[in-house]
Amino acid sequence: MQEMDDPLADNSLLPTHFIAKKAREHVTVVLSGEGGDEFFYGYPRSFILNRMNGKLDARLGISERLYFALPPFRAKNKLVEELFILLRGPIAFYLLTMTPARDFLTQSAWLLAKHEIVGQHISPASFDAELYLDNDLLRKTDMATARVSLEGRMPLLDKDIVAAAQGSVGLPSSGILKPYLKKVLSHYLPPELVYRGKMGFGLKLATFFRQSPHIARDLPKAVSYLKERGLLDVAVPSTAVLMERYMQYSWQLIVLYRALRTVEGIL
Repeated sequence: MQEMDDPLADNSLLPTHFIAKKAREHVTVVLSGEGGDEFFYGYPRSFILNRMNGKLDARLGISERLYFALPPFRAKNKLVEELFILLRGPIAFYLLTMTPARDFLTQSAWLLAKHEIVGQHISPASFDAELYLDNDLLRKTDMATARVSLEGRMPLLDKDIVAAAQGSVGLPSSGILKPYLKKVLSHYLPPELVYRGKMGFGLKLATFFRQSPHIARDLPKAVSYLKERGLLDVAVPSTAVLMERYMQYSWQLIVLYRALRTVEGIL
């Protein structure tokens, strides 16, 4: 973490780094698949966001007011997510889907995020390409490869491929993720490989937290440090509860804490 130019809380940075490190033993350039999910309907939310194309509104809607008024309960996020879909609230749906810290969201932070997205002047269909791909995935791969002096290239981000995906490629009717890419790939690989279930590439945080001696040590320090500086202005549960129920959020707190400590050391 101390070697990052700025913090990136995507925990898949670690497995990406180790793959890059292993590849560097044999080659100096690798190809990566960034853009395949973002431009070719690679997430279940891709189909939902495509159906929500329309004018974006930064104001707080009735369904969002209801979300913040409701007390926490087990099915709350899933039920409200369905409500956002029904009422065609693309930003609210995206924020709730993509935020690991959703149980600790404040209304003011939510509104700031909405204003930021509206200010980007993009359509819901482009949220993943303009927000997630640009600010997370490309940075992650660049960090992981640059750290070991490996060049990563993304052929699916070729301007002609992107133009084709945004223009002539229509919305799939099948509901299969990345159908066009899989159709091409099926000419070269067995269908059981091409059409297998989607798998993430992050750490198995439950195992990582259980086996790492650093997490339980750093997490209370991170919470205390961030609270002292006014960067964590919500009530959070105990370290044990955070580590058990909010692992991704815990990881983000530690990454931010470590990054700020590194900057303090430099200054």
